[in-house]
Amino acid sequence: MDQLATTGEPISVARVAAVASVSRSWLYTQPELLDRIETLAQKRPAPAEADRGPNGQRASNTSLIRRLELAHQRVGQLTEENQRLRDELARAYGRLQPEPPHDNAHRPVGSV
Repeated sequence: MDQLATTGEPISVARVAAVASVSRSWLYTQPELLDRIETLAQKRPAPAEADRGPNGQRASNTSLIRRLELAHQRVGQLTEENQRLRDELARAYGRLQPEPPHDNAHRPVGSV
């Protein structure tokens, strides 16, 4: 835990378990260790995970805008694919419908 305390990384039961190569469930059976983990975690607020990338850097506005553009592009592609699949399904369903019976008795007079 002291190693984690000096690195500036967020301290949590999961992180301590990973660094110490022990299970989280075992840590939860150790009240003294849990108290120490809680004390260290409260001393350093964890950065918001959504605001940080894998290297701890905040994403730039340009990066966020590009990701949003790509997401909008993907939504458009999925919308088109969804419509194509709906059309294909409707055609397949139409092929499965039985044709109505051809009953000549109900044809208007003069029709062939």
